[in-house]
Amino acid sequence: MWNPGRAPKWTDKQIEKTNSVGANYIFGTIRKIKWRQLAFFSWKYFQGALVFSRAKCECGSAQGKNTHQHVLFECPIGDFPWDDVVEFSSNFLESPICLENEYDIWHLSNDAEIPFQVKLAIMCGIRARWFTRWVPPNTPSTRLFQKYLTEVASADLDAANTVHNEEERQQAITKVYKRWHVPELFKLKYTSLILR
Repeated sequence: MWNPGRAPKWTDKQIEKTNSVGANYIFGTIRKIKWRQLAFFSWKYFQGALVFSRAKCECGSAQGKNTHQHVLFECPIGDFPWDDVVEFSSNFLESPICLENEYDIWHLSNDAEIPFQVKLAIMCGIRARWFTRWVPPNTPSTRLFQKYLTEVASADLDAANTVHNEEERQQAITKVYKRWHVPELFKLKYTSLILR
């Protein structure tokens, strides 16, 4: 269990990334994710605990051992969701984000100025790339990315709907609609928010 009075123990990957980018906000962001599957997946990614073979990749590229950098950005098996992430993020930022390597993921996820929705989109992109790469029948990453964004936004709405006081519940729902740009980006269908 996390103890705020004790310093955390960092993995080698975290030490490397923390020294270059920092990790002050990453785990606080993960804690706020309402869709627990994405929160758990993101936690494992940033811990360096996603399970995959570290041996040479079966794609036949010239790299030595398999790395997150190779799997997420270089491996030709599966497709990449990064253009979709950048396009979605443009709804929340004035200038486009750059996602070309793992450093960019860590940097943007740790930046206090980056909106929460953009960080969630990045984490949905990591998950979409991961599953389009490893899980047959190689569902296109765009479809997975859209599905994961729908899950994240819907979980946010579900949490707002659990507020007991009617007035506070309506305020929470209004905040969710504003946060996810309903109806411009998402549409309400029953109790879910569906990406347009």
